Amino acid sequence: MNYTPQQQNAINARNSSIIVSAAAGSGKTAVLTERLLQLIRMPENAQKGVSADKMIVVTFTNDAANEMKSRLDTKLRELINTVSDEEREYLLKQQILLQNAKISTIDSFCFELLRDNITEQGITSGFDILDDTANNVIKSQAMEELLDFYSKDKESEEYKDISALYDYFCMKDYKPLTKVITYVDDFLSSVALAEDWLTKTEDEYKKDFQQSVYYNQFFENVSERSEILLDEFRNNVARIEQIFNDMNDKSAKDHKNQADKELA
Repeated sequence: MNYTPQQQNAINARNSSIIVSAAAGSGKTAVLTERLLQLIRMPENAQKGVSADKMIVVTFTNDAANEMKSRLDTKLRELINTVSDEEREYLLKQQILLQNAKISTIDSFCFELLRDNITEQGITSGFDILDDTANNVIKSQAMEELLDFYSKDKESEEYKDISALYDYFCMKDYKPLTKVITYVDDFLSSVALAEDWLTKTEDEYKKDFQQSVYYNQFFENVSERSEILLDEFRNNVARIEQIFNDMNDKSAKDHKNQADKELA
């Protein structure tokens, strides 16, 4: 495969962290596979590379993990037939060790990490990965307890807060509010240093609107939408002549002149 200069840089970079950012189907997996292969194989100075079973590769899905391992195995097979006897022996061993390489999803890797160090973490041996069904049940129970806690004392600040949220989001029942709370919880679960993010967000809300980051985003969105509407308006004005075949018609001319004035 012929790699672009940027892809080759990602493959060759050493002793530093790298980020590969590119669109879907642009060859990120191929670049990562080649980079792993280069890390495994024996360099020209005859020193051995990284042992395949010592690598950690984290993917988003099991399919991606299997694809990565399969591609790396294929590349090793191809390389074994082209190298010297000394390196061939080393690569054959790496091909065997590749089966024990930790190429998996993040949750699978963390599961194995805990299982291998279970005695040091105070975790019972019967622990398991929480599936989506059980997770949704636990969240639903926690939501009910949260709403009950905030609603039980009408004189408390918690009751005032939940009442304000209910008035803002709900019309008939509390389902829209639970939806919002769930959305915020899911979002914060994906944010690094969530408490710091909440503090910064609260500070932005306290600012004058025109001085906040929200104003800038709002202004950009309005500008983009305005440009889209203007383009549509221009296109519609251009179609007037197509709609009215005889532009000598006074009504057609009036429409065209009025549209030109509005556009100006």
